[in-house]
Amino acid sequence: LLISPNANANVQTKTVRYFGEARKNDQIVYSESHEVTYDKKNKLLKSKTLYKAPDGTTLSEIESDFRESHSLPAHIVKDLASKRTYGIRYENNEGIMFHQNPEETEKTKPTPTQNEDELFVAAEGLHYYILENFDLVLSEQKIPIRFILPSVFDYFRFNLQVEKEMPDEIVEFSVKVKSFWLKLFAPKMILRYNKAQKKLLYYKGLSNIRDKNGDRQVVEINYSYDN
Repeated sequence: LLISPNANANVQTKTVRYFGEARKNDQIVYSESHEVTYDKKNKLLKSKTLYKAPDGTTLSEIESDFRESHSLPAHIVKDLASKRTYGIRYENNEGIMFHQNPEETEKTKPTPTQNEDELFVAAEGLHYYILENFDLVLSEQKIPIRFILPSVFDYFRFNLQVEKEMPDEIVEFSVKVKSFWLKLFAPKMILRYNKAQKKLLYYKGLSNIRDKNGDRQVVEINYSYDN
């Protein structure tokens, strides 16, 4: 855990770094490095994630700002393979989806109107929502989710639910896909967290990084932390 001063000398931030190796058929297909910034009161501020191929080439990067929302953060994704950028920004407290292909004008669309029946998430918002609301998620047992995809101005629906509580404070969640098309790739995703430490330990499911042929892939990821 690093403590670093920001632009205001009276404010300090804490930076947490963690890493993952994504495997498919027991072969490493890419790595992730996460850098997450909190204020001195442990309030989540922002994160940056880099995805790299086994040869070290950067495939994609995500920068997120959680000050408006933990589950639906402002963020920008830079897909370095396709040279596309997309994400969500906030203007006058309203979410705006955007995406831009190379040499094309940026396209925008308001995020869908949120409702009380579903949790709206985007990018890494589901993960950080779980971390910030761990006890609530455990008590709810099952939470309907709408996953917003600014890259295509669309969404998919899921159910987040507690699968089991395991020894050593390990909790396993599943994210079950409602979309028939996505079920063909990954009928459910598995996430394991250390409840006491509030750390993601393991993920299995559909990746947001496509394979070398541009196809969707299912991966397993184990995570490690600087401390």
